[in-house]
Amino acid sequence: WNSLLLEMYFKEVETEIQSTILLINDLNDVFEVRIMTIWTELELTELCRVPERTPWDVFEFVEQVKTICAVAGPRMNELSQKAKEASFEMIEMFQERIGIQGMDRYKVTD
Repeated sequence: WNSLLLEMYFKEVETEIQSTILLINDLNDVFEVRIMTIWTELELTELCRVPERTPWDVFEFVEQVKTICAVAGPRMNELSQKAKEASFEMIEMFQERIGIQGMDRYKVTD
């Protein structure tokens, strides 16, 4: 496999490798900074409490859960929407960077 074009070929390969590394780094940044931060907050969201001293009956426990979830629910929904938007942005970034044409029919939406 001898050619005068080998040097040019290897330069193009190196350029594509560097471009791929940049894409991976950008996607990883979006994932770690936006999505993982949201998942961590969701994971740490309190949805129920248990009594510290005296036991609660079932009805009291259910009321506590309803109250806590009523407060936490809207925030969890907001965070979930933000994670979803960040995921869509990652997909769009990937599609744009690798030059996928004609993917409009697969456009990610709500």
